[in-house]
Amino acid sequence: MEADGGFAQATREVRVLNVAPEAIIKDVSLEVGKRERFDLDGSLSTDTPSDSGTLSYMWDMGGEPFLTGAQAFWRFEEVGEYTINLMVVDDDGAWDRASMTVTVVNRLPTIGPIPDAILNATDPVWSHKLVVYDPDDDLENLTIIYPQFEPGGAFASWVERDDDGGWTVYVRPKEERDGSRADVQVTVRDPDGGEASSTFLIDIDTSMVDEGSAMWWVVIAALLMLVVLTVGFYVLTRRQVPPPQEEET
Repeated sequence: MEADGGFAQATREVRVLNVAPEAIIKDVSLEVGKRERFDLDGSLSTDTPSDSGTLSYMWDMGGEPFLTGAQAFWRFEEVGEYTINLMVVDDDGAWDRASMTVTVVNRLPTIGPIPDAILNATDPVWSHKLVVYDPDDDLENLTIIYPQFEPGGAFASWVERDDDGGWTVYVRPKEERDGSRADVQVTVRDPDGGEASSTFLIDIDTSMVDEGSAMWWVVIAALLMLVVLTVGFYVLTRRQVPPPQEEET
């Protein structure tokens, strides 16, 4: 401004720009089991100036419902590959997107060891409750595969479903049949085709029955011998006794 009151003026136009945020997905495992918890973390996303506290987060789970928040989690119900998109939006509406692909796999079921069924032909029905587990499927969704046994064999064997949803394997020996041995494989299968197997031995021993039958024949032969000896002794004794003499009158 000059001494006599004159002045000059200059004008400059300033444009204030909003810098878009940067969406960042924190490193996570790229593989997860079906129905397992999968954690998502977008807290490393940034905005300039540093006002990341005003960011909003939206997770697109690849056809699943949208999730919100810097951190979230999800459980996938089906096996496959899913593309996950994170969108972050600042308070001025600017946005950015980050993507990742996760593979959802089927975790295989398990079946515990089964003790061998070593039985005599006269033993009662043998049974064993199967120990079956699947990390991503309920018991009612699993299938037990068990071999069929001919009805004329030395034993009958089958699997029944229990009231609690599990299974029990049964073996019933047949007394009238000869002994038999068989390696039996029990398989559990989940809806996605995953399998696990356990093998046990069925051994039916008829030697006890055979020995018992032989023992009975020995007893019968001894009884017959005793009868013969008794009769022979009786006859021999009768021959050695003199007849009674008549008295003279």
